Amino acid sequence: MVSVRKRKMKRSGVAKVRTSKNKNRGKYNPKSNPVIAKHWDNDLTPAQNYKKLGLTFKLSAQSGGEEKKIKIKQIQHNNMEENLLESDDDENNKNDNNDNFDPYDPANILEGTAKMKRDENGNIIEIIYGTKKINSLENNESDNNNNDNNNNNSNNNTDDDNSKAKQVIAELEELSKLPKKKEIHWLNELDVQRCDKLIARYGDDYEKMKWDKKLNPFQLSPGQLRKLIAKYYEQIELKKLKQYQNDDNIEIDN
Repeated sequence: MVSVRKRKMKRSGVAKVRTSKNKNRGKYNPKSNPVIAKHWDNDLTPAQNYKKLGLTFKLSAQSGGEEKKIKIKQIQHNNMEENLLESDDDENNKNDNNDNFDPYDPANILEGTAKMKRDENGNIIEIIYGTKKINSLENNESDNNNNDNNNNNSNNNTDDDNSKAKQVIAELEELSKLPKKKEIHWLNELDVQRCDKLIARYGDDYEKMKWDKKLNPFQLSPGQLRKLIAKYYEQIELKKLKQYQNDDNIEIDN
């Protein structure tokens, strides 16, 4: 008899808490193909493995979730941002040794920035806008060099992947050219017994066979019965041939 607590749990609208399982675990079996199994990387996802081997994981278009390639740029030192973060006191300390340096000269102030002149009371007297331009050509050249290095590294990786993909595709093409073995589907014991009884009772009369409810419980048509009996005879011949080959091997060994 069910307890009161169990009855209350059944009537309750609160859903049971169930642990989520990884549904894709064990779903893909790369060992079915020897070429793919040889080059399979267990640390990668199936989609990443197929892409590395030059194959497509899904024929449909990608609906999202694809990782983008990240380009890493090196940090440029002594650039404009660092100069902007420097305080006026640091600039004055750097330029104390240079008597000819004028901190309020527009040529010594970065373009896009300004400095304020104040009197002894702290009131603003004048705002001086800078005209000094950063050597953008040097920065652009250094950026281009870094991008070229990153592109060269990525190109080397892609070349390796492409060569591996071509090798895998060539191996798969060679594997597909090999002759396929014909699979023999043997009849089960019950079908063999039914075929024996049908042949013993009706011979080759398939019209009478189809009306036998006991020996033809699935109501096979005369054409289907003809195919079944032909398969039965073929199976008998194959068994005789196999036995004959085994007997020959035994005689050769002796």
